[in-house]
Amino acid sequence: MNLILTFPGVLGLGIQLALFVYFARVLPLGAFSLPCMTILTSLIYFYVMPVTSLLAGIDSFFGMPLTSLEETHWVTLLYVGGATIAFVVNRRALALNPSPRLATDKPPNQVIYVSLWVAVILSLVARYAIGQFNVAQNQEYQVSFENSNVAFLTLGLSMAISLTLIYLIRDNFGPKSLGLLFVILYLCSVAAFRFRILLVLCAAMICFALVRGIKIRIWMVLVGSIGGIALMNLIGLARSYGAGLSYSQVESKSLAEAFSSFGGELGIVYVTQYTATNPFIQFIGLDPWIVAVTRFVPTFLWHDKPTANYLGEFIAGFPARGAAQAGIAAPQQVEMLLQFGWFGVPCLTFLYFSLITRFGCALMRLGREARIAGFAMIPPFFGYYMQSRGYFFQMVAEAIFTFLPLFILDIKALRPTALAFRRRPQVPPNLRSRMRKQ
Repeated sequence: MNLILTFPGVLGLGIQLALFVYFARVLPLGAFSLPCMTILTSLIYFYVMPVTSLLAGIDSFFGMPLTSLEETHWVTLLYVGGATIAFVVNRRALALNPSPRLATDKPPNQVIYVSLWVAVILSLVARYAIGQFNVAQNQEYQVSFENSNVAFLTLGLSMAISLTLIYLIRDNFGPKSLGLLFVILYLCSVAAFRFRILLVLCAAMICFALVRGIKIRIWMVLVGSIGGIALMNLIGLARSYGAGLSYSQVESKSLAEAFSSFGGELGIVYVTQYTATNPFIQFIGLDPWIVAVTRFVPTFLWHDKPTANYLGEFIAGFPARGAAQAGIAAPQQVEMLLQFGWFGVPCLTFLYFSLITRFGCALMRLGREARIAGFAMIPPFFGYYMQSRGYFFQMVAEAIFTFLPLFILDIKALRPTALAFRRRPQVPPNLRSRMRKQ
């Protein structure tokens, strides 16, 4: 607790709790709104995780001790401050409610909907064929990730999330759509990407609340957060990418261990503290944005395209061996610090969340199902996933494959009559004779 009882620690905690309660009361999505999810993620990562880990006796990570959180709390306060200004400036966009039916609503294009599902299935089959997706949990199946040029195939699951939410809403959460939801959750567990599991669960709950007109209370989110932390920790202990979950590894874990065993996620706290306290020689500037754009150019067309070399800065402060292979992540705050320093944290946060809140206005032009699905995915995607991972290039790719299907489904289906040439109107014979007599 001594790490929290500092001026920035107490100040940041008080401000974030006050903002959480305020936004939970005034916004349509309540405690599951984008501001609340952003603040909740900040509190869990930079307050709950370090305190519970220290209480469990974990005071270092890959040889780096945790002796202070003062700089980290200043960074998180700047991050939440920039986001709050964006929320206040764009408060009308945040207050939009996607659930009421509109006269202009139309069902999704069924031809495109089926085509997108075919694309998802083909991506899963391809991953299974190259040895990266043991969907049948076969003991003889060899999982291998040597071919890194096909990493884009994992985005098929991102596309499946939005398609599943569309079906849940259209089916009114009936047995068929719930069965599809469990299938997608199983596939996400096989892939072992925790953020997709959390995205599916949060978005499905928000969709259910919007469709049924349920007000999301603060206590609901707090209870769900406790269960979510334990679930994510257990998945982290049991997962193996592409091979699914090994439940034997968590059978002996107690509830206290499940809540405090953050694994690699704890590295986010250490990376943030190290980056905030160790000034770097040269900022990376626009590199994350450049890499995000050039990533969509195939490698065989541009062999030496820009890459995210700055990711090595994330593990620079860990003296122990194996840190580079441990997959230690960094939050978005660290990427912002590397880009433009302390000044860049509130400015970039304001820019990103201003664009995200305005994105809701574009979603309001879609049909009801796509509209609700889009609004349901915004809080967990941009409030949780974007903040917890400082990989701008990865976030852009995930966002495109997660949200773009909603807009594609709004395309009108081409009918044969729409392609026909205009013809002169046919006049009935009786009316033609009358016209001649006149």
